[in-house]
Amino acid sequence: MPRLNLVKDFRPHAEYHVYNRGHAGRAVFRDAHDFDEFRRRLQTLLTIGRSDSGGRTSPFDLSLIAYALMDNHFHLLLRQGSNPLEIRRFMYALTPGYARYFKHRHGDSSDRPVWGGAYRARQVIGATDRMEVVAYIHLNRSGAERSEFTSHPVYLGDRAEPWVARDHGLRPFGGVAGYREFIASREQIRSARNAAHTFDR
Repeated sequence: MPRLNLVKDFRPHAEYHVYNRGHAGRAVFRDAHDFDEFRRRLQTLLTIGRSDSGGRTSPFDLSLIAYALMDNHFHLLLRQGSNPLEIRRFMYALTPGYARYFKHRHGDSSDRPVWGGAYRARQVIGATDRMEVVAYIHLNRSGAERSEFTSHPVYLGDRAEPWVARDHGLRPFGGVAGYREFIASREQIRSARNAAHTFDR
């Protein structure tokens, strides 16, 4: 049996929840500089692109709808264009490059990998699924950390990141007010589940 979400049958004009963790659960972001570097690489690849063998650059034919950066993993919601291989190309440019930066900056000369294997991806189908995935991604962080390490404040209009496809992400919510309401409802559900779990123990 294939491992969950490891087989990636990417389709044109489709959305995918893409994620990966550090090797053996280790941190892949140790401080603010690491978080900023990963976000900078996202921005560069989404706005400028990657240089080819001739030194020419072209942006990737995809958009980033939402993201969250955790200490030992990340979540991205990506929508690709007509090329079904675009997410593969994008992730090949993003994660190995960051791994080289991480090992150099933190003086890691071992053969131990930064990432815990290949990234995983699940297709997001329809507006309702997108709403749930956006909420799930943003709710990985709470409080001030949600504002610092996710695209949540971009959705609220509190931070400008033009390389995040905010309007596309907000569309199924009907706008910022609907997004706020949906996030609040999902937070209540999560709190109720946590409370029930605590009570059962």
